[in-house]
This record gives sequence, structure tokens and C-alpha cells, in this order.
Amino acid sequence: MNMIVGTGVALLLGAAVANGVMSSRQMAAADPALPAAPLAPAKDRGAVPATQLGINLTDLNWWNKNRAFGNLLMGGSWQLKMPGKEFVWLGRQYRTADGGLKLLPQGAEAIRALGQPITGPQGVTIICTFDGKGRFNVIGASDVFLKGNSLSFKIVNERKQQNPVNLHIRQADQASEITNMDCREKNYDKAILFDPDFVKFVHQFKLIRFMDLQNTNANHPVTWATRKFPNNNTAVDSVGMSIEHMVALANAAQADAWFNMPWNASDDYVEGFAQYVHDHLGPNQTVYVELSNEVWNWAFPVAHQASKEGVAQNLSQDGFQALLFRYAEKSKQVLDIWNRVYKNDRTRLVRVVASQSVNPWTAEQILGHKDTYKSVDALAAAPYFGQDNCGPRTGNIENDLFKCLENNVKFTIDKSVENARVARKYGKRFVAYEAGQHLIMRDDTALLLKVSRDQRMYDLYRDYIRRWQAEVGDTMMLFASSSPVSQYGAWGLMEYPGQPASDTPKMRAVQDSGLLR
Repeated sequence: MNMIVGTGVALLLGAAVANGVMSSRQMAAADPALPAAPLAPAKDRGAVPATQLGINLTDLNWWNKNRAFGNLLMGGSWQLKMPGKEFVWLGRQYRTADGGLKLLPQGAEAIRALGQPITGPQGVTIICTFDGKGRFNVIGASDVFLKGNSLSFKIVNERKQQNPVNLHIRQADQASEITNMDCREKNYDKAILFDPDFVKFVHQFKLIRFMDLQNTNANHPVTWATRKFPNNNTAVDSVGMSIEHMVALANAAQADAWFNMPWNASDDYVEGFAQYVHDHLGPNQTVYVELSNEVWNWAFPVAHQASKEGVAQNLSQDGFQALLFRYAEKSKQVLDIWNRVYKNDRTRLVRVVASQSVNPWTAEQILGHKDTYKSVDALAAAPYFGQDNCGPRTGNIENDLFKCLENNVKFTIDKSVENARVARKYGKRFVAYEAGQHLIMRDDTALLLKVSRDQRMYDLYRDYIRRWQAEVGDTMMLFASSSPVSQYGAWGLMEYPGQPASDTPKMRAVQDSGLLR
């Protein structure tokens, strides 16, 4: 996101943990080392490219009710509970190759939060099947029954509730691995990989970005040998969803795919990733590729790493400029690998570098550094509009806020026009890797919820998209699919899948734009 934000992590017992949030504009004001953006000269904008809308997919977890897979286990990961100790993430030494369990310590319990279908008040029966032996319990469910290698239980998961359902397992036999686990509704066909409603939602968009599903911001190292394999029964651990599943989802939705290469990935991982996508993504689909995510953003570990590396390599003694130059050089390295793989199929590859939306100077630093632009097809930024620089609130708080947001939409589009000029200077496209409202009200979540559902938010999104379409054009990747409103923001087009249309002004505005399929 075009802000400073930590990734929210909800523990299995329902305690949510998340880091602080600050917008990029607040960061610019707070950091005296960040240069002011020079005003681009007034030039003819030329022909505005046709606009297409894409979507950033929110990560899978129980609290935002996003269900991508038929197997409900895919929306959670294991924790370990030792007697008298705090919860910890279950180490690799206790997991099988497919994400099952082996050799738990004596007296320990493995606990897994399940993804949940929205059931309504009557509930639904879930069947979990597995190989191996263990003692099972389910917290947050009723009618729990274990027979042989099948566990059944009933859950009630209504839309406005966020109650975790936690699977608890103790191994009865330390030598017995628990593998081949699958949990889904009683009459749900096991042959179904992706939930049909999820695929239907994704199919509305021409392009999908997998940044959160790849757990990009965690900045973990990965090699081709240590990558996630598709037989693993989780999509939310350190390296996120498998490459095979991401490509399969893009193919199921008949959508173009946008992938983020981990900063600490080995070259063989990048090449293997590129080759797999080249060989398996549908022949009529395009791939966008980008190094990491928001490397300019000090909130993420990658920014500090890139800055240190840039200073150590004497790219600049200014930490922020060193960061940008290091990002440019490493982007070239990664994008050139993809270019080699696609050397005979270049029309299906879009190589992306990303800069800070409110500061076009950063785009100049990246594209201009040692001819990085020659390895790039598109410059991207995140033109969010939000409540920054609104001044003191007076009178009606909601009215004041919406007036401010109206002005900020214009400011944001004007900055996008400046960024597009920089891109055209180097002969490149300009696209939005993330876009939408940027509202955070830590001390008044009730107001944030009310504002998010207000008809005026619909009007803002319609105006925002129309202005982009008329003045900027090309790809706008909205952020994001669905997530609940909280003190950390209101990022989803919907608060949960299946939310009534009357409560989803952002989603209705997007649907009414005429730019979806």
C-alpha cells in the first residue's frame, strides 16, 4: 500500500496484532531527508490510454473471511502450544512436506485456525479427513465427532461475526504422522480446488495482483528448493501461496497476473518462477512482474535492507537515495532474468518498477539510475486519496471529511499526471499498483465504518475512477478485495464476501464504472 503499514496478524485465540499505520504523505512531511518533488513542466498530455481495473487480492485468514480454496485449512497455519508457555508458530521440524504434523513434543498441542464459509444462522457441517492418528478437538464449533480418519463438526459463521474456529490436535502416537488433511463442507466436492464464488469475484477484473498472497512484505529469503509446493495445505505462511496455485487461480479467472519477486529470493527462484509462469499461464494472458513491494517505504523491512545495501555499495551516502538506487539496480537484475525467459514472447511480459506516488522525484531517481529504464516497461505508483492535510475539523465532521476527500482526489490525480509525464519521458507506461481510499481513524472506528458505507463514498469512487480514466488512463489496481473495517483502515471494496450491495459503495462504484468484465 502507498503508506506505512505493518501486516496485521491475528493469533488463533482471537487476539489481533497489527503494527502502526502512517500514510506516505505523512512520511514525507516527517522525514526531512526526503526531497520535495519538483513540479513537472506543463506539457500536452497526449493521448490518454484506455483504463482497465485490476484488483489486489487480500491475504487469506479467518478474520477477513476471504475464502479462496475448497479446503478450509488453506486459510490458516499451525501454532504450537506447550504446557505453561505462550503460543509460537509451529517449526518446520514438526511439519510434514504437505503441511501436516509429525513428532510433536510431549504434551504439546498443534492449533490451526480454519477459514470459514459464511453459513447463516443455521450453520453447516464440516468434514475433515486425514491420514494418521491423533486426538482432535475443535474450539468454536459444536457437535464434534471423530470416527476413524474423519472428524465432523458444525459451525455457525454469520457475516457480521468474526469468531475463530480452531482445530486442536495432540498426537496419540508420536510415530504417527498426520498428513493429507482436508476440511470442507459435508457435501463439497473434494475435486474442487478454488471456491467457485471466489473465482467468480476475481473474474470481474482483468488483472490480479498477488502481493499480499505472496506475503511479500515479510521479506523472507527463498530459493527454488525451499519455495512453497502445491501439496502444502496452507497458503498463509512465510512464503504465502504456491506459484502453481497462483497461476492456477489466474487461469481459472482468465485474468492477467501481477507477481512480486521477493527481495531475498535467489536467482534460481526468480528464473524458476518466470519459467513456470511462462509455461503454464494461459496463452492469452499477460504477466506483470515487480521486485518486492514499496521498497521506498520505511515501514517495511525491505526498505532498511535496501538502504544499508545501497550505502555499503557507495551508491549514495544519503540513505533514501541509496535505497532508490539499490532498488533500481536489483530491479534490473531481476527483470532481466524474466526478460531472458520471455525473450521469444515479450508481448506477454510487463516489467514494473514502483515509486512513491506523491513524490515523482523518486521515479526519476529509479528510472534514470544507470539506464534502469531500459529494463522496464512500466512505472507504477499508488495514488491513494485520503484525509491528510485536512486541517482542523469544524462543524459537521463527516461533511468536513468528505469535502477534504473531494479535494484530495483532485490532488492525487494531479500527482498521477506528473508521474505519467516522468514515465513518458522514458518511453514507459504509467500504472497504479494500488489505488483507492486511504482512511485510518484509530480513535473512531465507528465513524470510519459509517463513512465507508456512506453514499458519498460511492460518489468519490466514481469521480476518482472517471478522473483517472480521463486524465491518466491505463491500469489501475484497486486495493483491495475484501477486509473488515478496523482501527487499521478500511481497505476492502467489501468488508466481507457476500456483503449486501447497499453497504458496499466502493464495490458498487467499481461495478458501475463500466470497466469490469
